[in-house]
Amino acid sequence: MGRWFGIIMGALLVAILAWSGWWHVGSTAQQDAVEGWLAERRAEGWQAEAEVSVAGYPNRFDMTAEGLRLSDPEAGWAWAAPTFRTYMLSYQPHRVIAEWPGKHRISVPGETVEIEARQLRASARFVPGTRLELTQGILEMHDLEMVSGLGWKAGIANGQLSLRASEEERGRENAYDGVLDIEGLLPPDAWRAALGERLARDLPERVEEAKIVATAVFRRPLDRLAVEAGSLRPETVWLRPSVVTWGPLSIAASGRLEVDEAGVPEGTIDLKVSNWKRVLEAAVAAGAVPGDLAGALKAGLQLMSNLTSDGKGLEAPLRFAGGNVFLGPIPLGEAPRF
Repeated sequence: MGRWFGIIMGALLVAILAWSGWWHVGSTAQQDAVEGWLAERRAEGWQAEAEVSVAGYPNRFDMTAEGLRLSDPEAGWAWAAPTFRTYMLSYQPHRVIAEWPGKHRISVPGETVEIEARQLRASARFVPGTRLELTQGILEMHDLEMVSGLGWKAGIANGQLSLRASEEERGRENAYDGVLDIEGLLPPDAWRAALGERLARDLPERVEEAKIVATAVFRRPLDRLAVEAGSLRPETVWLRPSVVTWGPLSIAASGRLEVDEAGVPEGTIDLKVSNWKRVLEAAVAAGAVPGDLAGALKAGLQLMSNLTSDGKGLEAPLRFAGGNVFLGPIPLGEAPRF
């Protein structure tokens, strides 16, 4: 009995030592990979600094980056975070959970925004390998607050962004399905002010629902190299039935756009708008529609509304053509660039 006990204990000790060795090798490799990536960015002219450590023995690789500073002078953005963490099982390193605790600072030319949340957490699955090609990802936000250096504030009570490699666009590479679902969006005060006093008074404090469902085909896979190069422009965007509801205002949309190399969209988005007269009033007050066009636009939309509904709702195509955007036959101006 004693001999067998010794054999079992010896085998157990060997297994523990082997697993400990594997964990040490894996944790060291992860830390070296993160620090190596930061060094590569610095060599390209970025600011890329952080104190990196890995814990989680025996079953996880828990990476913590303290005092993270990332900025790309060429692209003009910067990200500063007190702490950034990732978690992965040591036997499934292609599945990652990430957390952003504390107050983060994101800067773009002319503006800096501080972001803090009760929970800001993501999970992702990648194709095994160093490129980190995304196959599925979910970002969750709870009680998120944004404060801009320009004086505005905004927030989200609950939100989720999910992304996965698409099964719909068969035969086309680099297609991804995405859903953005937001509840309790607190818009900046400037949004309400831009809507005009009468309309702003009738709207609740928060946008009740904003749900955007889309499939996008990109020019390259969503991976580490695409992020580093800043080449995330889509070539096709298929907007599934999506809706935004804010008190008496509601907009539903669906359609498809093709985007050229310069980011100019071509295609049609079908809109369904409730209380469209109030939406037009808000657009004029916000300056999105020139005041001298408001009368003609209202008459044209009234005709379209009478043809498609009871006169209160509106169904109309939003067309993108020749670098411009049209609501039905009515020109609205230059199309936004992707």
